[in-house]
Amino acid sequence: MASLIKKKKGKRLYYYVVESKRVNGKPRIVNQTYLGPVERVVRILREYPKRVKPKEVEHLNFGLLAALLSLAKRINLVDTINRHTSKRRQGISIGDYILLIVLNRCVDPKSKRSLYTWYKKSFLPRIFGFPSSLLDSQNFWDHIDKLDKFDIEAIELDICNSLIQNFNIHLEALIYDTTNFFTYIAEDNEKSKLAEHGKNKAKRNDLRQVSLALLVAKDFGIPLLHLLYEGSTHDAKLFPDVTEELVRRYQFFAKECEKITLIFDKGNNSRKNIQGIDKTEYFFVGSLKPSHHKDLLKVSLERYEDLGDLKVYRRKKEVFGKMRTIVVSFNPNLYRKQLFRLKKTISKERLKIFELKGKLNQGKWRSKRKVREKINKELSKEGKKLLSITLTQKDKKLSLSVRRNRKEIYQRTKKLGKNIIFTDNHNWSSQEIIQIYKDKNIIEDNFKKMKNHSTVSFIPMWCWTDQKIRVHAFCCVVSLMLLNLLQREVAKKYQKMSFEKIADKLSDIEETLLFYPDTMKPVRKLSKKDDIQEKLYQILNIGEFSPEEIG
Repeated sequence: MASLIKKKKGKRLYYYVVESKRVNGKPRIVNQTYLGPVERVVRILREYPKRVKPKEVEHLNFGLLAALLSLAKRINLVDTINRHTSKRRQGISIGDYILLIVLNRCVDPKSKRSLYTWYKKSFLPRIFGFPSSLLDSQNFWDHIDKLDKFDIEAIELDICNSLIQNFNIHLEALIYDTTNFFTYIAEDNEKSKLAEHGKNKAKRNDLRQVSLALLVAKDFGIPLLHLLYEGSTHDAKLFPDVTEELVRRYQFFAKECEKITLIFDKGNNSRKNIQGIDKTEYFFVGSLKPSHHKDLLKVSLERYEDLGDLKVYRRKKEVFGKMRTIVVSFNPNLYRKQLFRLKKTISKERLKIFELKGKLNQGKWRSKRKVREKINKELSKEGKKLLSITLTQKDKKLSLSVRRNRKEIYQRTKKLGKNIIFTDNHNWSSQEIIQIYKDKNIIEDNFKKMKNHSTVSFIPMWCWTDQKIRVHAFCCVVSLMLLNLLQREVAKKYQKMSFEKIADKLSDIEETLLFYPDTMKPVRKLSKKDDIQEKLYQILNIGEFSPEEIG
C-alpha cells in the first residue's frame, strides 16, 4: 500500500511516496520514490493535468448564457419578480424559475418538460445547484400559478424603471405595434378567453390565436410594455387601452425625456384613437391609408421635391379633426418593384383563365355553372379585382373573354411607391418625419425574433389557460428584452454587430470539463477565445461566471 511520508534533513522537509509490506511478519519499506520539498510537490500537482491525458471530456454551454445572465443580474430580474410574488417556503423561488425559462428561450427554446435536459448541458448547475427533482414542468407551473396579470404588470414596470436607470435607455421615440400567434388550443376548450379566431398573420385562420401589443424604445427595440388580448379583437379597438396606459406612464417616462414621440402604423387609425393621443403629452407619427386620401395621390410628381433617393410632397391638411403635417414620399425604386409585381400578378391570373379557356365545351366544361365555379375557385382575391371576366353562351357553346380592369389598375399604380405619413409636430423637417416613421421597422424585427424557433419562439405555446398564457408571453418579452439589450451593450461598448454574429461568437465560448484518472472532480477550463470573443468576454462581464482553474 502506497503512502506519503516526510523526512527532515537539516531545517527542511522532504517528501517521499513509499510502499510497505510485511517481511518476516514485520512492516518494511520495499519501494521509495523521492518527491522533493513541498514546493516541488505543489508544482507536480499543478503540472499533473498537462502530463496525463484526460479520460473523458465534456463541453457545456457558457459564453452566450453567461452574458445574458450578467444582464439579468444588472436589471435585478430575480429579486424584482420575487418582490411582487409570494415566495414558497421550500424549493426554487418564482424569480429563479422565470430566469431559467427566460435564459432558455434566449438561446435554445425548449418545453418546460425538457428544461432540465437543457439545464444540465450548461454551466448553470455550477452557479445555481438546482436539483433535477425541482426542474420539471409540474414544479414550474405549481410556482407560476401564483403569478397573476397584476403581478406581471407591476414586475414589468419595475423592470422598465431598472432599464432606464441602469442602462440609460433613450425614450425620445417609442414604437407601438401589434401581432398575433396561432395556438393549438382545442375548439371546445373553454378555459381560455384570450385564444379566439381572428385574421392570423401566419395565414392560420383555422386555429385560435392570441394577440400581443408591444411598445418598444427606438433605442435597439428594448421592450417597455406589452399587453396580451383576445385574438378576435381588432387592433384599433385595443388602442384606447394602450393610450390609457401611456398616459399613466408619461410622468414616469418624462423624468428622463421631455419630448416623447409615439410611432404607430395605420392599422390603429380612427378618429377616437387619434383624438385620444391628442389629449396626451405625446407627439405622434403615423401613416394614412391612400384609399382614404385620393386627393394626395392625384398630386403630380412635378410638385414633389427631391430628397436624396426620394421625392416628397408636403402640406398641411385636416385629418381626424385637427390640422396635421402631411408628408407623401415617393420611392422610384420601390415603385418599379411594386409595378413589376403588379404586372406579374396580372399575367399569372390571366394565364389561369387562358388555360381554362382551352378546355371550354369539353366534358364537364360544357356547363356554364361549373365553369363559373372553376373561375371563382382558381382566381385569387387580387385576380378578381384586376381582371374583368365575361362568360357567355350561344348555341349551347360557351365563350370566355378576359380583359384588364383598367380603372382598378390605374388606381393601384397611383399608390405604388408612395407612403402617406402624418404627424402633429409641425416643426420637424420632411426628412426627420420620414426617418422617424422608418424606425417602425425596429418592432417588426422584434416580432420576427419572437416567431423564430431558435430565439424566443412564442410558438408553439403548450399551455391552454389564460394565466399560463400570460406567464408564457411575459417570459418571451423578457427574453426579447435581454437579447436586444445584449446587442445594445456590444454596440455601445465595442462596435455594431448583428445579433447572429454576437450569438455565434459567444456560443463558441464553451466551458470544458476534463475528467482525469483517479480524480473525483473535473478540471474546468474555458475554450480558447479569438480577439473578438476576448473583447466580448471583457465588456459583457462574462468573467464573473468563469470557472476556477483547478477542480
